[in-house]
Amino acid sequence: MSIEQRLSANAEAWLEQEVASSERMDNLEALVRQRSRLSRKRWVGVAAAVAAAVTITLMGPTLVSVAADLPWIGPYIARMAAHDEGAHWAEQRGYLAPVIASASDNGYTLRVEGVLADPARTIIYYSVEGPELKDPMMPPTTEVGFDPERSLAHSGRHEVVDGKLIGEITTAPLPGPTGTVYLRGREINGVTGNWSLSFDVSRTDLSGLAREYPVDQHWQGEGYDLRITRLLIAPTQTTVEVEGFVSSGIDLRQAELVVDGQALTAMGTSTGGASTNEGRKKVTYRYSFDRIDAGTASTATFRLTAPVQWQESDLVVDLKPGARVERHDRWFQFSAVGEAEGGTQITLQTGWQPGMSLQDFSGWTVIGARGVEERVIGAGLEPNGDGTATLTLQTGRPVPDPARLEAGSEAVVIPGSFEATISLK
Repeated sequence: MSIEQRLSANAEAWLEQEVASSERMDNLEALVRQRSRLSRKRWVGVAAAVAAAVTITLMGPTLVSVAADLPWIGPYIARMAAHDEGAHWAEQRGYLAPVIASASDNGYTLRVEGVLADPARTIIYYSVEGPELKDPMMPPTTEVGFDPERSLAHSGRHEVVDGKLIGEITTAPLPGPTGTVYLRGREINGVTGNWSLSFDVSRTDLSGLAREYPVDQHWQGEGYDLRITRLLIAPTQTTVEVEGFVSSGIDLRQAELVVDGQALTAMGTSTGGASTNEGRKKVTYRYSFDRIDAGTASTATFRLTAPVQWQESDLVVDLKPGARVERHDRWFQFSAVGEAEGGTQITLQTGWQPGMSLQDFSGWTVIGARGVEERVIGAGLEPNGDGTATLTLQTGRPVPDPARLEAGSEAVVIPGSFEATISLK
């Protein structure tokens, strides 16, 4: 008899007896934990029968019938598919593993609904129920890790649907095939509290679909000594890892991966490192891209699109008609000045370069004729299609009689070729 059949049979029997003893609840939980990979549609039907039979309530983290709320998570993943095709691919094929952990405090309940785990990352899908949940709002402040004493870097997104917050937390892959995830909520909707829970996770099923390609491409020059170590094609994401040493101020976060002539969507770059006695920094870059089907591609080309080194700069752009300045391989020409969104807005024309980042302009300052200074807090960059781009810079407060724009620091492109071709056969 299958696990689904056993669960349904036990649920129906317990319904008839109208009794839910601790022994029966333990048996139900044991059956639930045996689940490895049921499709969402199959599991929801089983969960409905079990939920009708018994509710398990414990102090602290609460164990509930698995997948009782999966109808919320599947549509959420579908809505986010434009941002994360790999997660949608895995969910549609039944790899979303329901989780049975939740915690309540100060009127809010944080519930982990399911997990997708493969060798590239761990994605935790959760929901929050409580008063006054509505868009837009900040996501819960959380800590997550595989050790209760050590928190890992993580990212996420969320939305509020019918008064219920649904979101995801993405963190590093499990260090082994199985492990325990520790999640702690610190603040929800401006309310501090303690939402602590833990749950077991396995990446065994999806790990069997992953392919790893060792790479030994070496880049060396003034201020850097780098090596591509591997390309990983995991079911939910494709990643490239680069490690080595760089001098202070070097930024290598912009990259692209082209597979059989098609550029994959970049999904972010994570970095780690530590300073050395020689004034250099030992670094590891992990570049993430959208998923591809392992075994169907033949060649991948990875390249750093905008390797730069940040330097102090005395770059100044006068805010008057016709003003233009050239520095290194870049130029800026004043277009217009005005007020917008409660501050001063400066529009410039510049040369368009692939990999240009708005971070390049985050430290700039607008200075008025009477000495008032305001830092740039927002920027927009729009390519014009003719090799130029329109750059818009915004301050938080208005600057009376804006006279000039000072960079303070600037990113200088590092010369050289940063490209590697990798065979996937």
